Amino acid sequence: ILSAFLAILLGNPDIGAAENRFTVQFSTARINWNPHYAYTTTEAQVFTALYEGLVTFHPATLRPVPGAAESWEISEDSMTITFTIREDAAWSNGESLTSIDFRESWIKILSPETDAEYASLLDDIRGARDFRTGKASEKALGIHAPDNRTLVVELNQPSPQFFSILCHYSFAPLHKD
Repeated sequence: ILSAFLAILLGNPDIGAAENRFTVQFSTARINWNPHYAYTTTEAQVFTALYEGLVTFHPATLRPVPGAAESWEISEDSMTITFTIREDAAWSNGESLTSIDFRESWIKILSPETDAEYASLLDDIRGARDFRTGKASEKALGIHAPDNRTLVVELNQPSPQFFSILCHYSFAPLHKD
């Protein structure tokens, strides 16, 4: 659609009309194709286009809106958030995207061995900082997937910025393979 639109704007409606491709050009910067290790703005542009987390930025207001999560509930004390994953959420290969995929991806990014640049942004999660720095085990993490569509996140304290943090590409799930 974009190439056809650009062709019309440029005065040649026949160019691109039958093509099924979208071309994006970036600088020659090296791109790490694993978002857990990505750090550059070029990588951010690529991953923001390719991946969707639990929440994503609204394009006009930049406020967090549902992404892979169709909804969430915040506890009365604002320290527990229960996300419900969309029933139709799926990987590009057609497999269902589950809350377990999010939990496993977040454990991986928080793992001391991963040493991910943005892992500390999840320190609002109970036990995340201690796990990330090797002072606690995975069992201390306040990230639970009681079923395939429910992700429960326990926080250290109320964190109004947490939803904006989750919009970052680093916290999108990665396929287990």
